[in-house]
Amino acid sequence: MVMEAEIEDDLCDDGNHDPAHLAIMNDVARGKLDVMIKLTKQMKGCERRMRDLDKKKRDEITDEMIERARAYPIDKLIKFTSGKATAHCHDDRNPSMYHGTRKNVAVCPVCDKKWGPLDWLIEIEGKTFIEAVKELAT
Repeated sequence: MVMEAEIEDDLCDDGNHDPAHLAIMNDVARGKLDVMIKLTKQMKGCERRMRDLDKKKRDEITDEMIERARAYPIDKLIKFTSGKATAHCHDDRNPSMYHGTRKNVAVCPVCDKKWGPLDWLIEIEGKTFIEAVKELAT
């Protein structure tokens, strides 16, 4: 093993070439190496747990963020012209979806569907709830 040869070379530098002394020093060095390997494994485990916690923390959303996302103006997500837009829920040649300003929703009376800002990003743009909240709340 390369490590043992390097250890022996280092140990020989002190001038003591006694085989018993070298054997003891090798054992000490191997013990230190074993401890270092164990500590390295423990550190990697800790780093992995820290990354998992960081990811979990990044995925967290608060009630305040959800409320801000719900309050996000729907007309910033959908281009309404004179309060109307083309509906995405059916083949729509003439704009049938309208902007429900009091409730901050887009409404399609043909399909009887309503979308708030979160609903729109989730259903139409394919975002997850967490992604949608984060996008609208920041």
